[in-house]
Amino acid sequence: MHGWLLARLLVAASVSGKVVWTSAVPPLTVRAPTDPHVCGRQGPVARLRVQAGPGGVIPAAVVFIDPPVAPPAPPGDARIRVRNCQFGPRILVLAAGSTLSVENDDPLLHNVHVRDESGRSIANYTLPLRGQRTPPIVLTRPGAYRIESDAGHFWMNAWVWVVAHGSATQTDEQGRFRLYAPPGRYSIVAWHPDLGITRATVVLSNAAEAAVELLF
Repeated sequence: MHGWLLARLLVAASVSGKVVWTSAVPPLTVRAPTDPHVCGRQGPVARLRVQAGPGGVIPAAVVFIDPPVAPPAPPGDARIRVRNCQFGPRILVLAAGSTLSVENDDPLLHNVHVRDESGRSIANYTLPLRGQRTPPIVLTRPGAYRIESDAGHFWMNAWVWVVAHGSATQTDEQGRFRLYAPPGRYSIVAWHPDLGITRATVVLSNAAEAAVELLF
């Protein structure tokens, strides 16, 4: 699924919109002090990687309906790659029960440490060689999972948002999203690992489309 869980209900209204970053604070960057021959190929690495597009739109943000209304999406398989000492994609949305693997594309040792929201270690693997991949990691409990490196690359992190319903998606490159729900009053919530949570309330009527802009 690679982050896209869009469960369309048979009889539903829709809500669409954008997620926008309104702050003028620039991303924080740091030059890679470890393994710069690989990690520094792309220039300074970002510690705050909002990567807002024109007009401040935010790609890859997680958006969901609260309370959720769509049935559970089927589990899937996803892969994150480590390239130039960065995890990519950095943000994923997966259904509960999905499996995740991480592959090393760099010619140096990387560590993959997965923790749940409480900080509990879920998986911890060392990948010393290019082309090595972790065993499948099954993510069963809903919530945000953080993936980081314990091999000296402190800037490396990725996030997986696991959901037990189909009322979630991610924004596209233009910061846009669309979700479906029966008529009613809902909170539309956006989450980004660098920005936190923002929400807006919408009222959906039968077979109509509502528009909302979620601002950080």
